[in-house]
Parts: sequence; structure tokens; C-alpha cells
Amino acid sequence: MTKKLALIGCGNIANFHVPALRAVGLEIVHCASSLNSKTISEFATAHKIDNVWHDPEELIKANDQWDGIVLAAAIEPTMSLLSLAMLSGKPILVEKPVSHEVEALAKYAKTAPQNVIVAYNRRHYNTVQKARDFVATRSAVRATMTLPDSVSKADQIPYDNVYGNSVHGLDMLHFIFGPLTIEKVVTANPDDLYFGRQALLRSETGHLISLSLNWGAPSNFALSIDDMKTRIDLLPFEKLQQYEGMDVIEPSDDYPVRQYVPNLVSSSSVFDSASTLIKPGFGQQSEEFANLLAGKPATIGANLTDAYNAQALAHAIVNYAD
Repeated sequence: MTKKLALIGCGNIANFHVPALRAVGLEIVHCASSLNSKTISEFATAHKIDNVWHDPEELIKANDQWDGIVLAAAIEPTMSLLSLAMLSGKPILVEKPVSHEVEALAKYAKTAPQNVIVAYNRRHYNTVQKARDFVATRSAVRATMTLPDSVSKADQIPYDNVYGNSVHGLDMLHFIFGPLTIEKVVTANPDDLYFGRQALLRSETGHLISLSLNWGAPSNFALSIDDMKTRIDLLPFEKLQQYEGMDVIEPSDDYPVRQYVPNLVSSSSVFDSASTLIKPGFGQQSEEFANLLAGKPATIGANLTDAYNAQALAHAIVNYAD
């Protein structure tokens, strides 16, 4: 029997959820957005969703009419909507980061309900899976992650993009390396706290991670991991290149400088085995949500403890005292 879903939210991210959920056989039969939203009817028409609700809380309370719910609302109301939805005991897919506030997630620091998946979709990238497998088979690795989000003192919420988007990268680090501790954080410019941070992290198994928060830089989100012999680069996170050793090219008349060229042995991307019509990671994430609706536990998707860990690390780095 087809599982029926309710969806709350009609912003850009909700537009990505709809085709991914339908591709795995789930039926979206109800939708709502903010109270008396002026755009929800247009969203429902565009996506052929039959039942439009003008009060998201009333839709959540009507849990006898849906088997699972997707919360893709703005960040600010998400925690209260989630708390109400959790009373149903039914499967929930909630957009990251759930909350900008560590305190709001602190109750889940040690344990999390098994019926909630937090949509940190990059966990489902094949590139991230390969990075995790690479680390799991090495006794020691070195890693560098670059997170060049735009951060400004003019933000309504200070460091808004760190708490709302950089947490994607921080959750990836937790997923790949396991629990992390901060060894050191340095402010890039003591006279401008919005210029950036450099953080040194270490996993419980001893792996060392250098984290560059080069806010506003014209660079890409990236992760590089090596064990001296082999290096993998996720640059950007959607693409993976693997290198083995170096080729040394001696100087020539045409190029009178010795060249050291990493030897590329393989490459892959998130589109190798996924439809380009579905946002990367969303297809696999929707499959896992469908499994949760069928009574199977999530094995890759983040839970509320993971959401807490990512947000707690973000706040600790931003507020670190040298």
C-alpha cells in the first residue's frame, strides 16, 4: 500500500523534495506552509498535491490522514513544528539544521528518537561514502576541509550561514570520522571576527583534520584526505578524485621548471549512478525515508543527535576563546 505523506514548506528546498519522494513511490497528499501562506496554493497546483492546509499545525495534528511527514519550513519555526509532529510517533524527515540554537537541540545530545531523519543529504553522496570507506580502512590519515560560506556582521543572525550551511560540512566530518574534539581554533584576523577561523580537530581514533573557514573567499567547498600514499579530493563535495603517488617531470626547453604532478588514478561524481533530475543525495535520502515508513531503521541519515553535534561544533568554533 502506498504511503501517504504530508509536506510542510513551499520554498526552494521543498521543490527538490517532491520529485525525490515520488521517485521512490511515496505519495504526497497534503501540504501546508506558514499560517495563511499566500504561495502554498500555487505550490500545490504546480506539484499536483490535492489537499492544501492553511495552518501547518492543524495539518500536523491531523496525523490520522498521513503516514509520514516532511518538514521543509523555514528554520525559525522548524523546532516547534517538529516537537508537535513527534507527538504522532510517525516517521519524520526534517530539514537541516533543525535549529540555529544549540540549546534547542541539547535534549538530544545523547539519544535521539529513531523515527526522525534530519536531511543532511550530503551523507548520501557516493563521494562522501567513498571518503568514509577510505578513512575506515586506514590507521592514520590527514584531512583538510574548506568551508567558504559568506558571513557578515550585517547578518540578522550573526554567523547565520555557519549555523545554517557550514553545518553540512561539519556533519560530513562527523559522518566520515566519528566524534570530533577541538584542539585549537585561531581567529584569522583578531581585528575582524568575521574574516574567518582556522580550526584543528581530531577524531577519537586520532585522525587530524584542519578546518579552514575562509568566509567569503572565491573558493569551493572541499575536502582532502590522504594517508601519505593515496589522496582523495572532494572538490567540490560532489566530485571525487583519487591520486596515487607523484609523477616527476624534469625541466625542458619548453617548461624549464621541474614539475611534480599527482597521478590521478580514478574519479567519480554524484551523477554517476543518479538521475540529474533529482538533487544529489535526495534520491537516496528519500529511499531511506521510505524504508523508515516500512519499519526499517535509518542507517545513513542523520538523527537529532547528529544535528546537535554539528550545531554544537559550529558554535564552539565561532565562540572559541584563544
